[in-house]
Amino acid sequence: MNRIFRYIGYAAVSIFVGWISSRYPEIDYIGKIETSIVPILLSLIVLYTTLSSMLIKEVLKYGQNNSDIDISPTIKALKRNVVVELSILGVTFITLSSKGFFINQFADYANLVYIFTNSLISFSILYFILVIYDSFSGLFDILIANSK
Repeated sequence: MNRIFRYIGYAAVSIFVGWISSRYPEIDYIGKIETSIVPILLSLIVLYTTLSSMLIKEVLKYGQNNSDIDISPTIKALKRNVVVELSILGVTFITLSSKGFFINQFADYANLVYIFTNSLISFSILYFILVIYDSFSGLFDILIANSK
């Protein structure tokens, strides 16, 4: 249930940032990074994958030292994060690839298309950064626990 509220919060902040960004197209920073968002997200996936492997190694070490602890939920959460990140990357790529089509077909709603794409870019970046932050926090916590 807590996860649902987190996603709703991410979505609300992203929609707000997308709306604010599209209000002033001459200084639309999010629109300017639109062309490079897929390589940015791929780079963040690579960073997360590297971080996850380090985290898994430390969790396995922690699990060996504490045999009464089940580490499978941690591994499942890491896997779920990769699936969500790849899904976000796919949706972002498809949306940005078809943006021109939607603007041409629904010219009256072009501003909504810009708001949606800016919100999607904001959501993608925010989600990736927060997942990486959570993973780094977990890694440092487990490193401290393993050093005792």
